[in-house]
Amino acid sequence: MTLLLRVTTLIAEPGTYVSNGSRLSEGVVPKIVESLTNQRTEDQASANNPKASARSSQDPVSAANVLKTLFFILMWYTFSTFLTLYNKTLLGNHMGKFPAPLLMNAMHFTMQSFLSKFITWGWSHRFQTGHTMSWRDYFVKVVPTALASAMDVNLSNVSLVFISVTFATMCKSAGPIFLILFAFAFRLESPSLKLFGIIIVISVGILFTVAKETYFEFWGFIFVMLAAVMSGFRWCMTQILLQV
Repeated sequence: MTLLLRVTTLIAEPGTYVSNGSRLSEGVVPKIVESLTNQRTEDQASANNPKASARSSQDPVSAANVLKTLFFILMWYTFSTFLTLYNKTLLGNHMGKFPAPLLMNAMHFTMQSFLSKFITWGWSHRFQTGHTMSWRDYFVKVVPTALASAMDVNLSNVSLVFISVTFATMCKSAGPIFLILFAFAFRLESPSLKLFGIIIVISVGILFTVAKETYFEFWGFIFVMLAAVMSGFRWCMTQILLQV
């Protein structure tokens, strides 16, 4: 307001001099007035619509990022499907009958550790967070996530000894149910009718799957459902570890 009054004074007195003694240029006043008018208009628009202002400050999602995300999801599903079929061929009670599924999983996790270390070493400039993790955060967030991941994979592979890949995959689709329940428990999500509806639909689908299974194996079902529980728990812990 003070600056606006000063400009008004300058307009009213064309011969006014600025503080350093030089005469005010004729083209300066219109530019100052125009700048103040535009700024005032923007401030009023931001005050009237704060949500629009917040949206404009955020970077839009680019098509390249969407395509990149879809590519990684497709690759994940592809490798996951082939790995499941391979594990069933190797571990199946009527197929390979490999006697040590936990040893096989230990070898898998060892290879993953080396590959992860190689990737983070090769692209270390992209993984620098500038955040130092304390030992408390490590034991509270990292260790439970690692244990849940190990239990998820181990229980899933052990269940393949007793049940078919199709039945195991349908039962593992219960993972989102436990994920939502753990999200409620950890206050990552707020309960809503929409989420409860999702839980009911998935539960009914799994119930029909179990009821129509001609060769039902109790322990295989127990193992794969425990794996689904661990899957929901580990994804919630992963979100807590990376985002919260």
